[in-house]
Amino acid sequence: MKPTTQKYCVWPNCGKGFAIGALFFCWLLGGCGYTLNHRLIETFKSPKGFFIPLFDNKTQEVGSEMVFTNALIRELLSHGEKIASDSQEGALELRGTITQVQRAVEVQSAAGLGRLETYQRVPDQIGVRAFVLVQLVDPKTQEVKWSREFDSYRRITAPLDRTMDVDAPSSLGLKTESLIENSYNLIARDMMRDVYDAMVEVF
Repeated sequence: MKPTTQKYCVWPNCGKGFAIGALFFCWLLGGCGYTLNHRLIETFKSPKGFFIPLFDNKTQEVGSEMVFTNALIRELLSHGEKIASDSQEGALELRGTITQVQRAVEVQSAAGLGRLETYQRVPDQIGVRAFVLVQLVDPKTQEVKWSREFDSYRRITAPLDRTMDVDAPSSLGLKTESLIENSYNLIARDMMRDVYDAMVEVF
C-alpha cells in the first residue's frame, strides 16, 4: 500500500514555515537598512504645522485655484500633518501658484462622423496638463525655504454625440469644457501626491 501524501497543511505545522519565512524577510529588509517609514525633511518641520493660503491663479481657468488648494490640504491631512486654520506665528506657509494649464487636441474624430462633412473633424481625445509652483515660505522673514514646480497630466474623451446643426452644435463646446474642468480634481490629486513625496525622506 502506497503512503499517502499530505495535500494540505494543518496548524501548527503550516504556520511555522510561514512565520520563519516572514521573520527572515523582515530581517533581510532590516539588514539592508530599508524600512517603509518616512518623515518630513528637516526644512518642513514646524511645531505649528502649515498654513496653506488659497493658490494664486495665473491662468484663465477660473476657480481652479480652489481645487488645487483643497487637494494639497487633503493630501497633508491624510498623512497626519498639522494644518493651521490661519496664518500664525510658528507655522510655515505652503504657497502654490498655478502657472499654466495646457490643452491640446491629441486625437480627432474620423472624417464624416455623424452628418459632418467628410472634410470636417471634431476633437476626440484632449490632453490637459497643469503646472503648479509650490513654495515653502517662512512668513516671519518671507524667506523661501523650498521651491519646486510640479506638473500633472490627464487625457479626456470629448463628447461626439452632438455634432450636427440641428442638435445645437454649441453644446459640444460646453460639454467639452465641463469635462476639462472636471479633470482638474484628478490632476490636482495626482500632483499633490508628488508634492508630499518631495517633502519627505524614506529611512
